Amino acid sequence: MRRFIALATASALLLASVASPVYAAKPAASGFLPPGQGLAPTALATANLLWSAGVPFDQSGWIQEKCGRSGLPGVWFLGAPPVDPARPTGSDTCRLPAGTFLVVEAADVIASQTFGDGNTPKELRAAIDTAWPYLTDVEVTFDGQTMVNPIAYVATSIAVRLPANNLFGPDRYLTIARYYQFVTRPLSRGTHTLNVHYEWAPDWFGTFDRDYTIIAN
Repeated sequence: MRRFIALATASALLLASVASPVYAAKPAASGFLPPGQGLAPTALATANLLWSAGVPFDQSGWIQEKCGRSGLPGVWFLGAPPVDPARPTGSDTCRLPAGTFLVVEAADVIASQTFGDGNTPKELRAAIDTAWPYLTDVEVTFDGQTMVNPIAYVATSIAVRLPANNLFGPDRYLTIARYYQFVTRPLSRGTHTLNVHYEWAPDWFGTFDRDYTIIAN
């Protein structure tokens, strides 16, 4: 089974005062919204999947490691590629308007008919359940505050058929993703720092570590 991991972004924005959270609200950490506050995690994960994998390879912010507009008011995505042994560490810069919600996906597993992981939503979820424990460590540091393996921020998308000519090829195969996903509070004007670090079991993919400079103006 082929699994993809990434720091990326996706979003489904509903204002915090009107959305019905899936997770119980908890105190905010590291400048991120509490899990589920202001948006539905499943919808967010689904939007993440479509943004990162529902476009051709050369247009994917996930692969190109770019931040960009989500198409929803006030929400941007930050994308990063799967683990690359040639570049396990590095740094990048994202520029975006002040007051923006930035959706950060710290690590993921994707299961798809494309990879022979299954043909039904149940089979694809089972494939993700099998792979997920091999993701052994996730740490996210935003403006100097760190969260480690925050289970409350894990969300799984619904099963979707990706559009034709998507990241994985021309066919519209059924696909599901599971993410560690975080949404910043609206970013204040100025420079913010973000580090994403995650590790897989030694016989899997290895380690990913990126420093991001987020400039809101």
